[in-house]
Amino acid sequence: MASITKRGNSWRVRVGYLTQDGTRDFETATFKKKKDAVAWASDLEGLLQTGYVPHSKDYTLADYYDEWYSTYKEPVIRNGTKRNYVSTGKLIRKYFGAMPIADVTRMEYQKFLNTIGETRAKQTCHAISITIRAVVKSALADGAINRDFTVNTVASGRPSKPASEKYLELHDANKLTAKVIEILNSPEPDFRAMSILIAIKTGARLAEVSGLTWKDVDFHERTININKTFTRDLSAPFGPTKNRQSTRIIDVDNQLIEQLKKYRPRQQLMFWQALRQNELNLICSSPTYSASWGNSIEDYLRSILKDAEITKKITYHGLRHTHASFLLGRGVSIPYVSQRLGIKIQTLRCEFTPICFRPTSMWKLLKRSMH
Repeated sequence: MASITKRGNSWRVRVGYLTQDGTRDFETATFKKKKDAVAWASDLEGLLQTGYVPHSKDYTLADYYDEWYSTYKEPVIRNGTKRNYVSTGKLIRKYFGAMPIADVTRMEYQKFLNTIGETRAKQTCHAISITIRAVVKSALADGAINRDFTVNTVASGRPSKPASEKYLELHDANKLTAKVIEILNSPEPDFRAMSILIAIKTGARLAEVSGLTWKDVDFHERTININKTFTRDLSAPFGPTKNRQSTRIIDVDNQLIEQLKKYRPRQQLMFWQALRQNELNLICSSPTYSASWGNSIEDYLRSILKDAEITKKITYHGLRHTHASFLLGRGVSIPYVSQRLGIKIQTLRCEFTPICFRPTSMWKLLKRSMH
């Protein structure tokens, strides 16, 4: 039964309930108008009758997020996706700290979105907001909160790079290829240079390139079998590809095959000199098993671009865009390109096709060279 009392110019409402451990506790609120107090009490009592039990004020948003992630997401998602969820959890804990989930307001949450939007792309912020909306929906179902603080909030963020900034033009792609081959032809070839060359020649994702083993290369048929990804967890180093379309066998050119043939014995020599074995049989690996991943390969790519006097700064994923623009610019069919990249045709149309219609895009250079 609710207790409503007048306190000066306001009305205080107090509703008792039994906690999950059987002890009695109370929810209180203060309103300027009695009718608002009555309505709040009536709503809460209705929720209590459905089994809703208010959580302790010590139950923070960060704690609830971690529990939600470990219960509903961690057991069923890929390792690559797990990193995104863990990163979001760290952001929540850093910003909200020990704030109880029940105390998070729409205004405070919007301030959080504004803050992360100052240093992140809009697409990233939008993905974070979608995750938190799912968390809030779960919290409502669990009775951890009785209102959705994400309603009518908007994810901000820096605009994405224009399409022309996500790939290299033909002349720059050729300069980068020449630079990494120069490195691979040195007495001590760098496995990161091989990773970049494979990405240029295949359009494969970083996790796919990092997970390639020598068994995946058919030197006679000149093909590479992309059938797994590298997880960075040496207790379970290989994981599945991103989706069903991503498992594929693709043709590669003579230049890549010849470089792989020359690189393999040199890699074996490096392992022998280090008194180590390439136990995982990885192509892109050194005796310290520093498989090409994350910031390490991104920093290396930036240094190679600088050494090759290429002013455009692309990411490793930009090598995938470069490969796609090369094929699309030559008039290669969209179904073939989508199969080669391991994505659906619709995804290809949305992410890559617009590149071919930019005035400065690679296809104009290609068409010019073909006449």
